[in-house]
Parts: sequence; C-alpha cells; structure tokens
Amino acid sequence: MTMDYYLIPLISLSLLLSSIASSDNLNNDTFKNVQISQDELQDTIDFAKLILGKSENLETRLNWAGVNLKKTNLEFKLFLQNAPDQDALNQAYYAYLIKLTTNQLKQTLCRRLNLVHKNEECLNLLSTIKLDEYIPYCSIRSENINNTCLNNPIYRSIDGSCNHKNNPIKGKSQTAYKRLVNSTIYWDGLEFITSSYLSPRKISLDLFQNQNNLDGRFTFSLIEWAEFIFNDLFHTVSRKMVHNSKNITCCAPDGYKLPPRHQHPFCLPIEIPDNDDFYSKFNIKCLSYVRSLPAISDDCTLGRIEQMNQATHYLDASNIYGSDSKKSHDLRIHKDGFLKFQVNNGMFLPFTNSNEMCNSTCFDGAEPRLNSQPLLTTLHTLFLREHNRIAKELKNINQDWNDNELFEETRRIVIAEIQRITYKEFLPIILGENFYKKTINDNLEKQFDEDVDPRVSNSFATAASKFFITAYDETINLYDENNNLNEKIDLKKIFGEEFLMDIKNFDKFLMTLSNQPIQRVDLYVPNDIKNHFLEKNNYGLDFISLIIQRGRDHGLLPYTNYRELCGLKEVNTFDDLYPLISNETIKNLMKLYNNPKKIDLFVGGVAETSYPDGILGPTFSCIIADQFLRSQRGDKYFYTNKNQPKPFTHDQLKEIENVSLAGIFCVNSNIKKIQRNVFKMTDFGNEKVDCSEIPKINLEYWSENMIF
Repeated sequence: MTMDYYLIPLISLSLLLSSIASSDNLNNDTFKNVQISQDELQDTIDFAKLILGKSENLETRLNWAGVNLKKTNLEFKLFLQNAPDQDALNQAYYAYLIKLTTNQLKQTLCRRLNLVHKNEECLNLLSTIKLDEYIPYCSIRSENINNTCLNNPIYRSIDGSCNHKNNPIKGKSQTAYKRLVNSTIYWDGLEFITSSYLSPRKISLDLFQNQNNLDGRFTFSLIEWAEFIFNDLFHTVSRKMVHNSKNITCCAPDGYKLPPRHQHPFCLPIEIPDNDDFYSKFNIKCLSYVRSLPAISDDCTLGRIEQMNQATHYLDASNIYGSDSKKSHDLRIHKDGFLKFQVNNGMFLPFTNSNEMCNSTCFDGAEPRLNSQPLLTTLHTLFLREHNRIAKELKNINQDWNDNELFEETRRIVIAEIQRITYKEFLPIILGENFYKKTINDNLEKQFDEDVDPRVSNSFATAASKFFITAYDETINLYDENNNLNEKIDLKKIFGEEFLMDIKNFDKFLMTLSNQPIQRVDLYVPNDIKNHFLEKNNYGLDFISLIIQRGRDHGLLPYTNYRELCGLKEVNTFDDLYPLISNETIKNLMKLYNNPKKIDLFVGGVAETSYPDGILGPTFSCIIADQFLRSQRGDKYFYTNKNQPKPFTHDQLKEIENVSLAGIFCVNSNIKKIQRNVFKMTDFGNEKVDCSEIPKINLEYWSENMIF
C-alpha cells in the first residue's frame, strides 16, 4: 500500500468541512411557502398528544407485571452510566410529541403534495415549520438562554450556552447531535428500524476474534485519554418510560425475549443466535438495549428523531465541572476556588453513597461514567488534584481574589491544559503525523468562526470514537515505583460489578497508563469485551454488539457512505473495499453482509488498515479530524483564540504550551521518573527522565500585577 493512497482523504477534507457546515440547515427558501393553517397544525399537535397519552396504559401494565429495570438486571450498571437527567426527560417528552406530529403531517400535508413516499423531501419540507408558538417549552428555553447571554460573558458557561452570539444555544448541553449526512437508515425517515438487519451479536461473534495483536508503540494513556475527553464531548443517555420515568428493560429476567405485550416501544433488543457457544451455556437469548433519548432541534422545528447529547458539545472539561449549574455548584467547596475532595494519604474524589452504580461506595464527580472502570477514575482523580493545586497556587499569588475568581480562572487554565494535550500530544498519534499536519495542525492558528458548527457529530459519538475499545489488552498490568510489573488484573474484573479504584493503587494505575502497551485498533478484541462486560454471574454484556446496535438506533448510514463522504473510492462491490480493508477481512465481511453497502460504520471503520504512523484508517481519521477541527474553530473560548472576551496573554500561552500529560502526572503523584510523552512507549528519544526535567506551568504569569 503506497503513501499516495493515504493522501486521498487529505484532498477532500476541506470540501467535507465546507459541505457539512450547512448539511443540516434545511430551512431555506425552497419551502418557505408551506401551506398549512395554524388550526391544522394545532389540531395535529393535539392529536399527537392523544397518541402519546395512550402509552400511559401500556406503561401502567408493564409496571403491574413487574417489567422494568431492576438492580439484579445484567444491564443495570450500564443504564446508570447512561441515565438521563430530569431536565433531559422533560425535553424528551416534547421530542416525542414533535415526532408524532411530524409523522401525522407526513400522512396529510405531504400526501397533498405527493411527497408521502419521498421521506427526505417530505422531511425537508416539514423541517421548515417552527413550533415555538405551539410548544411552550421551546419559547421558554429560547427566552431563558437569550436573557442569560445578554452580556458577553468573560468565562464560558457551564452548560455550553452563550458561545455563539448569533445562536447562543449552539453547543449547549441537552441538545441534538449533528449529522454529517442528512439522511438515515430509518425506514419511515423518522425513527423506525426494520428487523431485516443482521444480529449485532452474530457480527461480533463471527468477525471480532480474540487474538493478541500488540501495538508496541503506544501506551494505555492513549486509549484512556480518548475515553476521558470523549466523555467530556458527549454523553448519550437512554430513554425511560414517558409517563412515570421508570427504567425500561427489554429482555426477560431469565434471558429470553419478552412477549410482545410486555415489550416497550423504546426497546431494540439484541437477538442471540442459536449457535452462540458462550451465551447458550447460560440460556441467554436476548441482550437488552433501550433506545437513546431524543432532543428537540435548536430552532424547534418538525422533523425526525435526533439523539440528545446530555453533555456540552465543547472540549470544556464538563466531565470534571458538570454540564449544568446545579451540578457544578454541588461539586464546589465554595472556598478558595476548590472542588470537593477527601484526604486519605493523598487527595481523592469524595465518596458518595447515593450512586447505585456501586454496591459499596462510589466516587462523586461531575458524571457517573467516572466510576465505570478504575483507569478512568484515576484520570478524574488526577484532574481533581490539578484543579485544586492550581487554585491553591493562584490564591497564594493573588490573595485578594475571591472564591469565584479563583474557581473560574482555575477552570479556564485546566480546560486550556486539556485542549493543549489533546491537540498537541493526543491527536498527532491518533491521526498519524502526516494526516494531522495536513488537517489539524495547519488550521490551529485560525481563530474562532461564528459560522462553524461546533456540535458533536452523531457518527463521531456513536461509531468513530469507539475505536479505543478494540485496543484493550486482556489484562491490566500494575507496576511498582521502579516500573516493574507486579500484578495482572483480568479485564472482566476491571469492568466488573464490584471493582472500584483502590485509593492505594492510584500511583500504580498511573504507572499502568505510562507503561502498558495497547493492542492495535482492528477486529481483534478480548473475550472479556464480548462476553464479560459488566459481568454478573459468570457472564456479562457484549460491548461490540451494543456499539453496533446504537449505531442503528441512531440511524447512522452504512460505512460506505462515510468513506465516500471523505473522498475515498466509491464502493459498489466487495472488491472495491480493497486496499483500505485487507482481502482476508473482505472475505469475512462477505460471509456476514450480502452487500458491502450494508456494512455498519463501526465495523467498517475498525476493519480498515491504519495509517502507518497512526492507529486508525482513513474513514475514522476523517470523521475524527472533522470533529476536532470544528471543536476548535467553533469554540469562542478555545485557548488559542485571541478574540475571546478574556484571551490569555502571550506569556500565559507560552506557559500553557509547556503543559504535557507527563507533567501533570508528575506534579500530582509520587511518580519520580516518566517519559516526556506518556502516550508513547519508552524508546530512543522518549526515555524516562526525572520529573524535575519535565516542564510545568508557571502560574506567576497569572499574577494581577503581570496581567494588568
């Protein structure tokens, strides 16, 4: 495979970015003369309310029959990680109402215009109809945001609002994901998934094999940082029952399918094939999957279901500080700018007994996924320490600053550190230096652009970002202070029901992150990912199946659509997949899919041969590069933007550019030696050095005397 082949997506990425800037902006003059009266629209909304109200009877019957999610259910911990806030549930009610209204108008208005069998044209038409006057939630939300953003805030808001002057809701938490392609696999154009798709478990079973394929170049820091910042950028949450907010289950307690009368409409269960050697031992025929919570559109128009991002759409450390003001308030001590903590031979996140995710005790933080596995908990603990370390130092430098000044300035610095590490250390490895330089690096000096849409794309959040799960090893290795391996922990225990980061292992887990090599991103995954994820009673969930099913739930188009969007060769036959995908893998794909245009995006993305100097192939590299370009250019408060309300000074920016993840490891732990780039294995040019040799940020440049 020649290097010329790898340059193909670089040519088209700028075209991709310009085309998707307006791909979901359908309110144009084409349909400005929609003929529908206010009475007809109101009657249709009222009819939709009646239909939605009838679901209460079903939900009451399900509760009487005991068909709801219980703590004993296999998927209980997964649901808690993806649990929606009450505000999100309130909004979702109106999203369901809008979908039902849209469906009814498809049958009436679109029929009158001979568009009833033309889903895309019909939806384009209906998406020009705004509902602010008919749905009070929309007008109240808009008014509240506009009032909040009247002034030009010096600091970014907690919920992501007020970043774009002309559209202050853009990028806010609890808003819809962006689509790179304004089309879906929904049969009705709205949200219906047919039963004709191959079982995700069948794909996982036959295609994703348990085989060692070590990538000796990079450390576990790479995939844990990926998960850490992706949890900052997005949080997809699951639906609950509409009328009582009860949790939903989609399989019977014995592992069989539920009878139709007990199946909630929000269910999309994963069928287990009869020849499944693993689950058959436990008589499991069904894995539960509840569909993702929807959001109303930013401008409150009719249209298809769009999934909600409960986090802000910005790289703004919302996984540390929260995505709403109440959560952020609760995380603070409200003295000296500090976040809440406990002292136990070091500073740690406080414990909480209110989180049902842990049978014992969980750590408390901005969002529930921090307790999903201990390596992720370690990074959350690391940045708790970093925040409070900086706040303490700023207090010593500027003793007259009050609590809020200290908190906001510290938060601003921590966000800048995370952005700098992501864009200068992490992305060059993920994308490969060559692709990175042609896409990200050459654009980093460009300033904020009001017209760039910063929202997280559905294809990034639901498929491309999940690459890291294939890079896990079958064990997690713990090292001592001399970098010697002294313990191995099975992956299923790490992701298990009872495992929580032991406080005494904090430094050891940091050593894991900087010493253990990852596996290659490919179709080889440990069995613990496929059979023992969140294990209970000797079996667990199949994380690969869950990723594939979520992609379908979100209506993502097949893999071939996205590779063509990225300027790669059009695919008409399986042979056209070569050379991005190896001939051996193509043969395996042919056994599962009867048409290459049906390959799921996640499957095709991880099946591609990676760039020689990166870990991903062209399609996922393209989707990820697009996301991070927009996350920078569309963020007024990005650390390098000189036109934000309070830009960093020249000297402050120089100090931020000294920041590295290795340096943050050093100043917040007992580690004595570490390689300068912890994303890379120790090697020539990246040897371990004393922590004293690793640069750290000099906060004297934040002294009021130097700022002013």
